[in-house]
Amino acid sequence: MLVTGAMAPERLRLRLPERCFHCGALGSVRLESTITGRSVYLAWCCNACGFDWPISEREQELVERRLSGIDRRQGARGDRRQKV
Repeated sequence: MLVTGAMAPERLRLRLPERCFHCGALGSVRLESTITGRSVYLAWCCNACGFDWPISEREQELVERRLSGIDRRQGARGDRRQKV
């Protein structure tokens, strides 16, 4: 095995999710990799609904925040601009 400075020095060991994060389908999740230049992006992908999500818990939290649809801002956009 050839190791260069750009490679991680360890292997990743991941546990396959039992259910889809989005639709809940049992046994339909697969690992998908996308190579862009010298970077590799790993994501879980559901065979049933096509939804994909990041493998890390930190990235998962970002996805959950985007999907929640709850606006946590204190006031309307115009009101926030006036306070500055």
